[in-house]
Amino acid sequence: MDYNEMLKKARETMPEISISKSRFEVPEPNVANQGKKTVLLNFNKITEYIQRDTDDILKFLTRELATSAVIEGHKAVFTGKFSRKQIADKINRYVSMYVKCGECGRFETKLKKEDRITYMECMACGAKKPVIV
Repeated sequence: MDYNEMLKKARETMPEISISKSRFEVPEPNVANQGKKTVLLNFNKITEYIQRDTDDILKFLTRELATSAVIEGHKAVFTGKFSRKQIADKINRYVSMYVKCGECGRFETKLKKEDRITYMECMACGAKKPVIV
């Protein structure tokens, strides 16, 4: 097997690299305070944009905000008053921990569960790291 054949074989086994010039920006949270509750009106839009399960994101937000929450239709309702900045900071923290690849910095990742361990796998560079969900 010569060099060109080995190179061709190596390229076939590598993951497809998608080059996107668009910037990854999570939609700003649309927050409304209703009495002692905070409603995140565009919760579904945010979860669809970052391509993660709504239950995982809600679990993370409730843990970070130290409160309880429920999903009502397309919105999330949190017990307690929280500012838009507080919720935006927590969403950005989730993105940096569970969406952004630590190796290449891209946001083209997926969470995969193997046995009892959840991994974040990058579709751009192929990096794989265990995460605690």
